[in-house]
Amino acid sequence: MKLSPYLAALLLLSASGAAYGAMECKFYNGDTRQIMSPGVQPIITFHPSVQTATLLASGITMELTPEMHSHCAVGDDGENIYQMTDNTLLEGYVDGKALFRTNIPGITYAIGLYPAGKGITGWFPVNSGQYYMTAYADDNEGYFDHEKKWYAVMEIYQMPGFNGVPSGVGFISSIGGPLGRIVLGDPVGSESDHPRPLITISDMMFNIPFSEPTCILTAPTTVNLGDWYRSDLEKDQTTEVPFQITGTCTGRLKSRSWRNPHIPMRIRTCSPTRLPATQALPRLAASV
Repeated sequence: MKLSPYLAALLLLSASGAAYGAMECKFYNGDTRQIMSPGVQPIITFHPSVQTATLLASGITMELTPEMHSHCAVGDDGENIYQMTDNTLLEGYVDGKALFRTNIPGITYAIGLYPAGKGITGWFPVNSGQYYMTAYADDNEGYFDHEKKWYAVMEIYQMPGFNGVPSGVGFISSIGGPLGRIVLGDPVGSESDHPRPLITISDMMFNIPFSEPTCILTAPTTVNLGDWYRSDLEKDQTTEVPFQITGTCTGRLKSRSWRNPHIPMRIRTCSPTRLPATQALPRLAASV
């Protein structure tokens, strides 16, 4: 049967469209990958307190070892990202992302995985024990094809349960263990068809610095001590004059505010016959 040029063109377009739609992407193997230390690390500043999981830092990029690459070919399992979270280090969640614990109670992190170009990112999901689609990329195999190299990205969060940094701890560090698995393309098939690498992290693989604790004291610059005579001083008949200092400290210890409205101050020395009505405060020091 002889086809008209118009009909032939339609058939060709239909065939190419079917071929384009029947694509799937996958990783080259299912070898275990370990997250490496980030090249650029932020300096974290803690909040005095938070009511919900609060972002402290984001966009912290890390390599995987061995390297993880993906490719695409004709197939029926698509190009979506699926992940399964391991509950070994699972501490909480925020915005659909699993949060993993660190060496500091109340400080957690989320991990996402993405291919070079960062067109799409899959974050380990809240629930553990089964695969969940974490990034929809249907018909966008360009994200993953041509041996795209994959990376990890981290976000750090402060939780309501944060009570300060334990004594002797100078960095936010990872605790070693498995984070979960990732598979590219529908995981209903066999692992040999769609490899699903286990993503792990080692003890102290990252060491994120944080700012030193700070304390702010508020006090009057002078205190009115009144007028005293030499005889008053010699007889120790001066009276206490209370004044108030308030302070707030954040950082290594749990943030707190305090005040002492009855700090006494008495004159114990004399040189003039009559002392001035005001006396400059001595330099104040506080240890927290």
